[in-house]
Amino acid sequence: MVNILLPFRYAGGKYYAIRLLQAFWKDVEHDEYREPLAGGASVFFAKQKVKFNWLNDIDPNLMTTYKVMADPVLRFKLVEMLSKEEASPERHEEVSALSPKNELEIAFKYYYLNRTSFSGKMRAPAWGYRPKRSLPPNRWHERIIPCGKRLEGVKLTNLDFSEVIEVPALGERVLMYIDPPYYHTRQENHYAFPFSLTDHERLARLLQRTGFKFFLSYDDCREVRDLYKWANIHEIKFFYRIDNSRNNLGKRKKGCELVITNYRLRNAQSATLTKWIGEANTFDKKEEPEKPTDYYGIMSPFRFPGSKGRAVKLIRPFWEKAYHDEYREPFFGGGAVFFAKPRTEHDWVNDINSELVTTLKIMADPLSREELIKRVSTETASKERHDEMKNWNPTDPIDVAHRFFYLNRTSYSGIMKQPAWGYHTKKSVPPVRWGPRIDEAGQKLEGVKITQLDFSEVIEAPPIGKSVFIFVDPPYYAADQKRAYVNSFKIRDHYRLCELLKKTTFKFCLTYDNCAEVNRLYSWANIHRVSWRYHTANARKASRKMGNELIITNY
Repeated sequence: MVNILLPFRYAGGKYYAIRLLQAFWKDVEHDEYREPLAGGASVFFAKQKVKFNWLNDIDPNLMTTYKVMADPVLRFKLVEMLSKEEASPERHEEVSALSPKNELEIAFKYYYLNRTSFSGKMRAPAWGYRPKRSLPPNRWHERIIPCGKRLEGVKLTNLDFSEVIEVPALGERVLMYIDPPYYHTRQENHYAFPFSLTDHERLARLLQRTGFKFFLSYDDCREVRDLYKWANIHEIKFFYRIDNSRNNLGKRKKGCELVITNYRLRNAQSATLTKWIGEANTFDKKEEPEKPTDYYGIMSPFRFPGSKGRAVKLIRPFWEKAYHDEYREPFFGGGAVFFAKPRTEHDWVNDINSELVTTLKIMADPLSREELIKRVSTETASKERHDEMKNWNPTDPIDVAHRFFYLNRTSYSGIMKQPAWGYHTKKSVPPVRWGPRIDEAGQKLEGVKITQLDFSEVIEAPPIGKSVFIFVDPPYYAADQKRAYVNSFKIRDHYRLCELLKKTTFKFCLTYDNCAEVNRLYSWANIHRVSWRYHTANARKASRKMGNELIITNY
């Protein structure tokens, strides 16, 4: 499943049911996908795109917003407009009163109100933004940009649902997901365009005679069961989030719903669904279901000396404050920041280490990634196998990636210069779990520019986007480079880097060890002193060293 966040808050959205719904589309072969009642389009954004994709909704403002997001030029303008906004009751009232004159203004009004209104309800939207829980405006681009890119090439229409269901197929096999308003709900409270009893009956008749496969989600009630007694009915349970949990003593209501299909689940699908439903029913009353993995906040698949994995929470505010549509990392290393932050229109990662770059390219290619996963998933973590890998000198790229990844995961602190056995049976990630990490990271690397160049070429290259942000993480000034790094970074390189950053017009965020030399070199920039606990060895937390470091910016 593609892990990606959703652009909208949406009444009746299926965010919390995605894990259960996945069983109904996974392994169902189709090259054409349709959503006649898209709404927040949770399933579309969660599943892989196919050859032909079609989203439709009766709400013209919603579909206009999707169209603006799908257009690269309009998307950039929308992000620029929203990134300057503030979330306040006064501004909410002002935006509510706006009369848009074009598609961009329609999208601006719709998106602002959706993100700041109670439960994202767009019928008489009421202020519902919560500073501690709601996504702030300076982070809305994290949803708009990646979701907009996924919408590129998708057919987006504002039609009656019947026109989407009845249109002849473009592909060889069509799959439809239908998510109508609930049969028993106060529609005047939630939906800008209500769904009448006649519409429910009309939908059932259309689906009964369609030749396309479909899965349909509904509230569990007698009327729906009667309408679809000719189909396959599956019961599921998940936690709703249309109401504020604070209004219910901190608890969220568990909903009993139906998923209705005109096809039978395969044995594997049925077993998976049964397992997930069982897990959902074992939640403690005070617990919420596990959220789908955050597409942006994944962990690096590598262990790496000097990794910023434990510093991401301190670095995050610096990329959030610098809106950008182009992102560069001249010193990729373990890539902790790249894997933690959202993708942009143009991403470029670079490292001088040829074996690391080869591994990244293998991971980014779906077919090569699949082969790499097969290989590492059958490995054993042992000192004998570690010695074999050390003595192997492959030339084929897939072999290089296989060797690099194995040694990285089993060597002390991921150090690749004269790698020493460092796998801990109780603390290290076992080989059977390497595959999912590679797959997740590889999906994020797809479409990324991956190079092996001198850092200067990455910093000085002309922009492709309109706003460039560079994250720079060189080897520490006072580090033991002979021990930790395959490619050493000399004193003159530190000086050369400083001069390049001093004259660049791009915004940058630079991390360094806190020493007198670095403070002197960057006295012209903004220096922020931070601390975090290092994790370079298999040590207990209490014995790990606290690092005093610098985050340096030109903004």
